[in-house]
Amino acid sequence: MTAHCRIAWAWTNNSGNSWTTGTITPTNGTFAKPEVIYDTSRDRFVLLYINGQDYRIWGAWSPAIGPSWTAPVVLSQPGERFRYMGGAVMDATGTGLVVASTGNPYFGTRPGRLVQMALTGSYSVGWQYWVFDDFYAHITRRHFGIARRASNGRVLLAFRATSSVRAMVVSTKTSISPSVEFPAPTEEIAWMINGVDVAFNGSAAAFTAGLSW
Repeated sequence: MTAHCRIAWAWTNNSGNSWTTGTITPTNGTFAKPEVIYDTSRDRFVLLYINGQDYRIWGAWSPAIGPSWTAPVVLSQPGERFRYMGGAVMDATGTGLVVASTGNPYFGTRPGRLVQMALTGSYSVGWQYWVFDDFYAHITRRHFGIARRASNGRVLLAFRATSSVRAMVVSTKTSISPSVEFPAPTEEIAWMINGVDVAFNGSAAAFTAGLSW
């Protein structure tokens, strides 16, 4: 496992006809999939990633009008270690929710337990809360996804369960607070091989799951 994959960016304002590119972390990057969300309250793009050295969540942000990224800073609390980013969502006020799986990939700590944390307006990440009441029963060792529907505040979590079935399971809640647990997940697609990501569309109930087979 490479601990120092660089994080680069690409930006366009003409539907992809031309791109501006650059690097956010030239040396101390990440080993897991980074996440970018749009903060509507400040008109910014916010990058979140797991640092390849201390396994904490770091971040940087840029005005949406053009790429001008801040220097990355540590966002999560001291002593916490993460393995996979599940992603983040924000409401119109700039209040956010981050989900990730715990575990130090190099020192054998038990990986996969899903946690949720507040993402504040200053982009600091709060203390961990369990995603599910039965946090031993629902774990993952793959990248996973989260999405939020602005119209009704519904938050959707999807991940590949670590079990003999290895199915894609989903759970939803209507609160963006990390202290509110997700209900027990339900199986949607059996025999998942790898990670997933999700996004809502314009329908009142539909969502799309991106699957890696």
